[in-house]
Amino acid sequence: MARMTRRTQEPQEPQTDAVVGRDLQARYQRQNEAMVDTLTEGEAVTYYDDGWRYGHIESVPAADEKKYGQVRIVHAQTGRVWVAGRDVRKMKEV
Repeated sequence: MARMTRRTQEPQEPQTDAVVGRDLQARYQRQNEAMVDTLTEGEAVTYYDDGWRYGHIESVPAADEKKYGQVRIVHAQTGRVWVAGRDVRKMKEV
């Protein structure tokens, strides 16, 4: 019979709330930035802000601006609102 050796595992980072929260925050920021890169000003979109709504993109911040990853949207009833990029969906043309 083969001799059993003691196997060592690499230590894993503890899955505390702070570690998981930082990972989620970084992932959401990457998703926001990726979505914002595909949008243009004046484009019709649906977005989530206390429910799904329809609006037009007013402005998209540049990569070096503080609000990069968010989009300013104009809605007919609620006015102008900043929305995270991952909460915005392009309208499909029929």
